[in-house]
Amino acid sequence: MQGSRASGCYGTCLLYVPARAAHTHSSGASIAAQDEGILLYGYGNFTGIFSASQSCFLTKFDVNGNYDWGFVYYHQSENHKTNEDENTSQLLTQNPTTGDIFISGETGAYGSTRTWTSKLKPDGRYSGGGQWSQKYGHTGHVNSAIAYDPTNNYTIEVGYRKNYAGSAGQEQGQYHIRNASNGGVIGKGYLTASGTGAFNSAYAQNQLNRTIDNVVCDDKGNFYLLGNVQNYTAPNSNYNIVVWKLTAQQNWPYTNPQSYVGYNVDNWVGTGWSQPGGSSYHHNGRFGLSNGFYDTYPNNEPPDVGYNSFAHTDITSDSTRFTSSSSSFTIVTSQYSAFNQGAYSYEVVYDWPA
Repeated sequence: MQGSRASGCYGTCLLYVPARAAHTHSSGASIAAQDEGILLYGYGNFTGIFSASQSCFLTKFDVNGNYDWGFVYYHQSENHKTNEDENTSQLLTQNPTTGDIFISGETGAYGSTRTWTSKLKPDGRYSGGGQWSQKYGHTGHVNSAIAYDPTNNYTIEVGYRKNYAGSAGQEQGQYHIRNASNGGVIGKGYLTASGTGAFNSAYAQNQLNRTIDNVVCDDKGNFYLLGNVQNYTAPNSNYNIVVWKLTAQQNWPYTNPQSYVGYNVDNWVGTGWSQPGGSSYHHNGRFGLSNGFYDTYPNNEPPDVGYNSFAHTDITSDSTRFTSSSSSFTIVTSQYSAFNQGAYSYEVVYDWPA
């Protein structure tokens, strides 16, 4: 991304899109053909687009590196980023059948961020009907990943709430499950944790974090979450890496626990919860997924609202924000070496041997 009105741009994730012939969907909708290519998603400073200076962008290249199209997505007054703390967040996914694209990011200034997700057309446009945007979460919420569930036609978004309170605060994971057709929330909640044993009580709040960092879906209605839980259920480590395989099953009424809601332990040891074979040192050390609808439905926790004034601008031929003539992928085969000589060090990049 370059031009007189574009600067400080970061690319944060890629998505391969396969070629697809035009066809009629099972719903009766006509699905346009799609060329094979690579989608590049990121954010940067784009001036002249309302009052917000930072916005997200999405561009497409073919598999030979030739530029195809590009768009900037913005709000009239709020800055947009993908995730400023994680420049490798996977906040881009696609419905493989229809080609619809889903992007997510954060909005607001440091200390007051919230998160958002939008549905785009296969050509990157946010117009023409069928598109939606949702803004959600409390202050400090950001997303780390988004995935599309082809079995249920859901999007599943995961992330965490940042800690702005120093030693008195925690990072807490959150998830949202949405109807991919209209953005309506299907399920939501937190990665919760608790503990009253001596092990857990020995740590300050900012050392008791639990985050949800990634999500993927299979073609059988399951989704898989990757999380990190700090100082709750050790003793093996102060961080536990947790992977869940879950079913995105929904049962009315939502006041009942859903199939993916629950805790990691169900055995009683002494006078408190503990890992199998554990002792009172780790009593009540557990973590689990909460149901944001559980208490007096429709509990809006974390809050979920429509996102008005979300829009796009086409930069495919805008040389002030994107110079297409010099914007292409270059395949480089090279080898990197670092050398030290006395008090000096230097690096060399040279062609890889044929």
